Parts: sequence; C-alpha cells; structure tokens
Amino acid sequence: MVMSLLLKLFFTGQIKIREGTLSLSGIYLNILPASVVSTITEYFLKKKELWKLYAIMWLNGFITIKKIDKIYHLTKPDQIYSFGMDFGEAIGLGLYKTHEYFPGRYTHFKIKPNPYINYYISKPQYIDYFIAGTMAGGGCNVHNSVCQTVELKCAYKGDEFCEFLTGTEEELKRRGLWETAVKRYNLKKLYPIQKKIFEGNLTEKDSIKLLLKIL
Repeated sequence: MVMSLLLKLFFTGQIKIREGTLSLSGIYLNILPASVVSTITEYFLKKKELWKLYAIMWLNGFITIKKIDKIYHLTKPDQIYSFGMDFGEAIGLGLYKTHEYFPGRYTHFKIKPNPYINYYISKPQYIDYFIAGTMAGGGCNVHNSVCQTVELKCAYKGDEFCEFLTGTEEELKRRGLWETAVKRYNLKKLYPIQKKIFEGNLTEKDSIKLLLKIL
C-alpha cells in the first residue's frame, strides 16, 4: 500500500525531486535522518521542554494535512485518515496499524517505530513527542476538532509497539486521559493557541508566528 502510494505519486509527477528540493504538489518537504530526529528530541528532553517539540510537530501535521486535503480534494474523514496514515508510513514515521477509528472522536493506533528510537540515551520514558505531535495536528483535519495525541505504550519503555490515542478534548476526558495530555504537553499554554490556529483560518505564516509567541 505504502509503496504503491509512493510510486503513484512519483510516476504522476506529484512528488518531485528537483534542484535539491522535495515537493508534493507544491508542498515543500524535508526528509530528516533518524539521528536528527533523535538529536532534536534529546535537546528538548534535556531542557525539559519536550512539549515545545510536540507543539512544533502539531503545527506541522496540521498544516501539511490541511494542504493535502485541499490539493487532493479530500473531504471525507476516511479519505483524509487513510491518505495521512499512508503518507506517514511513506515518509518513514513507522509502520501503522489502526485498532479503532471513530470520526469526530478518536483514532487508536500503534506504530512499530523506525530505528531512531535507538539513539536515545536518557532514562526510558514516553518519548515519541515528534510522532504524537504530528498525528495530533493531522488528526484535527480528520476529526474536525482540535486534537491531542497521548502515547499509551512506548517501545523505548520496553513495549513491542508504540501505542497512541488521538482524540478530541471530550474524548480524552471521557477516557481519563485529558489531564495526562494537559501535563505532558503544557496545554494550559498551548491549547488556546491551537484553538486560534484551528478556528482562525490563518495563513501558514501567521500560524507559525502565533505559535512562536509561546515557544
């Protein structure tokens, strides 16, 4: 499925590599080595500011999937979700498997992560803020609401898979996970900004400026 998506995008000219840039129908992308993702995570971990990495990746996921929806005329939650998950696998975030999916409420999935997890040298903990932020931001477009992602299991803690739940505020409260998200991602500061970005129909540049005010 993933290879067929990549080949289709390449052969139809929707993914292009030209003059040192990678683009998907006009969306410019970067492919980061696993060691870079690890180093960035380790940097925020040492500063005790992993929530900032989550915030940055939330905005990245939100903007990217929103653009893809517009370019490919994806309007149904199932379309947005399927393309987003396939695209996430294609760019190397890991091998996804959905457990449960309820449009407008939550997505429950697990990932067999890529080897970047092996670069971490700090005390084992829930560490995949890079993935969690990306999936939460992209999930806003699927569930038509501001979403957060809570990592429930982590390969770095010894689990076979990393397991996540992306959900709306109401869903996370119903499951008793909202306070975990609030504490883990500093939502008292971040959540109001997420709402403004989601509800404001802002330009990409204005969304970035708004987020930078709290970082």
